[in-house]
Amino acid sequence: MVTALTPLAIILGGALAAAFIFASVWKNFVGHISGFGSFYERELDLADMQIKPHELGFVVVTIAALAWIGMIVLLRPGVFVGIGCVPIVLGITAYGVRFYLRMRITKNIKLFREQFESVLRSLASGVRVGLGLRQALLLVAEQSRNPAKKELNRVIGAANLGKSLFDGLDEMGRRMNLAETQMFSRVIRIQSQSGGDLAEVLESLASTIRDRRRLELKIKALTSQSRATAWLLGLLPVGLCAFIVATQPVMREAILTTNVGKVSLILGFALDGVALFCLVRLTKLDA
Repeated sequence: MVTALTPLAIILGGALAAAFIFASVWKNFVGHISGFGSFYERELDLADMQIKPHELGFVVVTIAALAWIGMIVLLRPGVFVGIGCVPIVLGITAYGVRFYLRMRITKNIKLFREQFESVLRSLASGVRVGLGLRQALLLVAEQSRNPAKKELNRVIGAANLGKSLFDGLDEMGRRMNLAETQMFSRVIRIQSQSGGDLAEVLESLASTIRDRRRLELKIKALTSQSRATAWLLGLLPVGLCAFIVATQPVMREAILTTNVGKVSLILGFALDGVALFCLVRLTKLDA
């Protein structure tokens, strides 16, 4: 009887030991991933995403793991090459997630910029009927949509906690990273010290923002053909490579299974990315 129970006891003890080791390692693993996600805390705030930083850390690690497994299955590299690709895939995934967050941030800032002219005109109307700047900000925040509503509520909330209203506007200008918001915060601070018709100042600033937007739209229209040509030239090698892989089995095997083919593929995509970046930058003009 005792002899029959010995293998079961060994298996149970090994399972308990493995579970204990996994629990201790998992706790440290979760801690590292949570710290990794904290690098995205500012970007998540500006991108107005509801996911928490430590949850995003798990998402990044999961995407990187799936991408690494897909690369192993597709390219079938050696053991040491596969292990060496782990930090590379993780770094590319982390940069890709940050790039996506920056796209979201750019979209939010662009939307805020489109709302900012009407925000200034509403503030001017509120000041003109006798409201103070803080009351006018509160009224406009209630009537606005995100992201303008969120940013104005932040300024009002900071003022309610004892921070200067002008400092709150300065922080909004730094978060949005727009010339218009920085100009607005400076104008408000200077007007509070020198006096004058605040409503007229806000109307003038709104008119300036409108003229800048018109100029930028004109520049965008004039450079649209050049930008389309740049994207076409940059994406043409990618399309050609996809066509060859899909229609030429011999060349596909040479590209995806040999070391020379893999290096050539990576180098070609890297150079094409650099060329596309340079072409797009050359066609970009600032108003």
